[in-house]
Amino acid sequence: MTSRVRAFAGLVVVMAGLLSTGCTMENASLGSPTAPALVDPLTELTDASSDRFVSENPHAVIHERGKGSQTYAATALPAQSTKLTVYIACVPSGPFTVRVGAQWYSGHCAERFQNSGGFPVSPGDRPTVRLEISDKAQTWMVAVPEEQPQDR
Repeated sequence: MTSRVRAFAGLVVVMAGLLSTGCTMENASLGSPTAPALVDPLTELTDASSDRFVSENPHAVIHERGKGSQTYAATALPAQSTKLTVYIACVPSGPFTVRVGAQWYSGHCAERFQNSGGFPVSPGDRPTVRLEISDKAQTWMVAVPEEQPQDR
């Protein structure tokens, strides 16, 4: 048997296997798999049935979808704000770093946020949040201030 005949016989066996499983050339994947869809962190933070629930209506001072490294300016923080918590979802898999002033936290990309970083702030601040990540990364960033409870 020549090598061409063996190659053709092998192709016939592969095609028969694909057809027997219901796979056609229209739905066969010949390239790399597509990246998973990003989940907006705010959807989980506002879902009362989620273990990541924060509030039904958090005051997000940053809520941005982007690509690659970016710098975001937060809107003015509400009175009594003591901490800014930043949530990141990103693909493809890889490291990221978030910086607010001289402080930072880092993590690893996933289509759903896996962790968050809290940064001390003062009421009325307009902090700048820097996301450092691969130029190819797709991102969702949400930043939510936390307020110190009032004494009664």
